[in-house]
Amino acid sequence: MTLMALVVAVTAGAQVMDTILTGNTVNMNLNYAKLDSIIADLQAKVATLEAAQNSTFDGDYNSLTNQPTIPSNVSDLTNDAGYTTFDGAYGNLTGAPTLAMVATSGSYTDLSNKLTQKDIVTSAYNLESAYLPYTDLGDADLAYANLAWANLNNSNFSNAYLANANLSSANLFNADLPNADLSSADLDGADLTNANLAGADLTNANLTGVTWTGAYILNCIGCSCTNANNDNYCD
Repeated sequence: MTLMALVVAVTAGAQVMDTILTGNTVNMNLNYAKLDSIIADLQAKVATLEAAQNSTFDGDYNSLTNQPTIPSNVSDLTNDAGYTTFDGAYGNLTGAPTLAMVATSGSYTDLSNKLTQKDIVTSAYNLESAYLPYTDLGDADLAYANLAWANLNNSNFSNAYLANANLSSANLFNADLPNADLSSADLDGADLTNANLAGADLTNANLTGVTWTGAYILNCIGCSCTNANNDNYCD
């Protein structure tokens, strides 16, 4: 260790020797105090390196230094800390959808101009006895849907797909059904009074006991009502 320190000190230019030139003679006197200081410093550094090499991390988070402060409860999060908390109230959500409600009894709920009303009913399979007057179901896909005994008066079914749907005893008074596909639908006992059936397709539909009075049937396929004066309105 002493030899190593001496070599390092000399090569580093440390003043550990006093050099005196007398004629052709060079006298070198070793500065032991300076050398001891250098050796002691090197030994301390070596000890530090050895300690670092021998130390290991036990993998415990609690053994880390300079740990970040982590909130233990969501209530600890504040806007001051750069966080935004949610109070759980639906009304405080952003981009919340508009939910349309359908009444099942009593006075009807007006669903006009509601985007979600079609989503509620489209592709439904069991709406038996549903109370849905004045509902906009234009272009809705209701094939095979069960709408038996449903109250659908004044509702819009223009271009709706109702093939094989069960509409037996359904109330379709004053309903709009232009170009609706009612092929093979069951309309047994349905009330189509004043309904608009222009261009509707009732091919193979069950029309037993249908009430047709005042229904508009221009270009209707399969409409079997009596139209004695050929004015396109059922008698």
